[in-house]
Amino acid sequence: MKRPIALAILSVSNIVGTAVGFIMPPLFVENDALDDKIRAEFTGLLITEFVFSLLPLILVILWFREKPLTPANPSSELENMGYLTGIKVLFRDRRFLGLLFSFGTIMGSFCVFGSILDNILDCYGFTSDEVSYLAAGMMITGIVSAGVFGLYI
Repeated sequence: MKRPIALAILSVSNIVGTAVGFIMPPLFVENDALDDKIRAEFTGLLITEFVFSLLPLILVILWFREKPLTPANPSSELENMGYLTGIKVLFRDRRFLGLLFSFGTIMGSFCVFGSILDNILDCYGFTSDEVSYLAAGMMITGIVSAGVFGLYI
């Protein structure tokens, strides 16, 4: 029962992290700043994002063991087949290819939409800051909607 809960938490944290990524640029970089000021603000943004990414890595390195004390599931006791062999087996499996295609299409569409949203809404008078907050709001709304919908399934 712990594994599905952990996967759900990690899936939501992926989306929340992306929403934070939409919110952070307007907090660090001004739209009307001069080139040198924008460069300094953008550098500050990148350093901040680096630190936010580095902290969990350090925690994982310090606290995670090589193996759990007890096996996570029955298949974890089986001998592993090696990375390249496993990749070859996966790409011969039609179910995996279907999952890869459907998930890749969804994630690709989502990332493209997030990337071009500023260009789409620019002609309607939205600023980059407003577009960033709108994208983050859409993501948070999606999380809440998925949670509410999940109660009925």
